[in-house]
Amino acid sequence: MKQRALRKVFVVGCQRSGTSVMQSAIARAAGLYTLRETHYFVHLLGGQDHWVFDDEALFRRKLRGRLALMRARTYSELRQDMSELLGDPALRLRLRPRLTGAGYVAEFQRLMNAAASHYGTAGWLEKTPWHLPYLDIIRSHIPDARFIHVARNGEDVVASIIDGEMRHFEQRWFLGGLGYAVRLWNRAMQTHLAYAGQPGHLVLRHEDFVADPVQTLRRVLQFLDLPADAVDLGTAAPPAAAELAAAPWKKHWLAGPVTAQRRKFETLMSPPMQQWVKTRLEDYERVSEVLAECLARAGHALHEPRSMQGRAAVQGVAFASGVGR
Repeated sequence: MKQRALRKVFVVGCQRSGTSVMQSAIARAAGLYTLRETHYFVHLLGGQDHWVFDDEALFRRKLRGRLALMRARTYSELRQDMSELLGDPALRLRLRPRLTGAGYVAEFQRLMNAAASHYGTAGWLEKTPWHLPYLDIIRSHIPDARFIHVARNGEDVVASIIDGEMRHFEQRWFLGGLGYAVRLWNRAMQTHLAYAGQPGHLVLRHEDFVADPVQTLRRVLQFLDLPADAVDLGTAAPPAAAELAAAPWKKHWLAGPVTAQRRKFETLMSPPMQQWVKTRLEDYERVSEVLAECLARAGHALHEPRSMQGRAAVQGVAFASGVGR
């Protein structure tokens, strides 16, 4: 009997977009091995600030160099990134030393495949929001990878990032300030739209998941070619989905059930600051229209989208403010 291929899933999106709760729900519903955020490709490839500021030439040049060469500290960084998997005594896995960057991409797949096979799951799921810049590199080395993008209203995301920076200032978990948060969200939306409707990519809105988590998970299971007739949200996240001691802000989301969060945008920011952010964020309503059209064309309709012209609409969403460029 032919063995079914492992599902290799990456959940990506801007910080504070709801990727953690999506990770937990998908891993449970699809029966996938998962673990806390690894930041593996961030430490392997770097250049994320060049990506945020849309310096594409410098970003690509940095990626090419990292893939071809081996840095002295790469091995220790990646061992730490994969410490949860490597420290599992049941797996008895180790990270191979002295590989090129391309070799370490293949090594990531080898380790994740071994863990999923050992535990008899349908595949594996990795969730690091900051892996969003590296989708082309990951796909070129893991051609059967599938990517689930999570988009969320920019006002909510920016306010949540700033709130996190204020609450956890000493831990340095959220850095960059207001302008950086706006640029980051705009760049994420630009990336989501660029991949929307492409094979191997599913772009979802956090708001739709909160409104109807079961239907959203059925859509995900269909995308992964897994049975979608029985979806169990459960009441708690898989133990490995997050390390709450290191990420305490995720406790609410991972305790279940899925509920809408209180808006922080109006309570955290003054009216002049709100206006500054609003004039620099891209139009999330227009982004949502394009995403709804892409889902409808793929047979995952959420609602009747307004008059949009498919892929042309994706190209037509303007990033005119310059903040996302």
